[in-house]
Amino acid sequence: LTINALSAAGEVLIPMQAHFLALQGVGKLLETVRLVSTRLNPGLRVAGVVVCMYDSQTTHAQEVVEDLRRFFESQADQAAPWSGGRVFEPPIRRNIKLAECPSYGQTIFEYAPQAPGAADYRELGRQFAGCRPPRKASGAREGAGLESGTPADPPVVESPAQAGVRVA
Repeated sequence: LTINALSAAGEVLIPMQAHFLALQGVGKLLETVRLVSTRLNPGLRVAGVVVCMYDSQTTHAQEVVEDLRRFFESQADQAAPWSGGRVFEPPIRRNIKLAECPSYGQTIFEYAPQAPGAADYRELGRQFAGCRPPRKASGAREGAGLESGTPADPPVVESPAQAGVRVA
């Protein structure tokens, strides 16, 4: 499944807990990305990492995030799929409301819109949307389909909220 998804994707956004073992897992995933980009999907790029379940009170979590930042900074001029990647801000803080909302079949925005986790995801969405250049659907041209009375190509969705994706 991972290979198929990476073969079809243009960009990878990696969610990760701020733990040492998760950091090792990201390393293995990056090697898989390198392999897929070399053999199957040369356009594949890593946008970066979203740190989840972050506890700013622990030195360990802070060190893991700093290691990630240093890694991406050191890879900026390399010919790797993750050059240009970054650690997205803010980290998603550990929050009980984030754990509870799926059991009620709701997003964090429906369940507890004022919770710290909702604020973090809201800001992350703004950050992620702000770093992406606008794009048009492939083959779309200005006013396509308007003369013939047929609808133009649908707009390209730029945010998970526009697509109806539920972020929990």
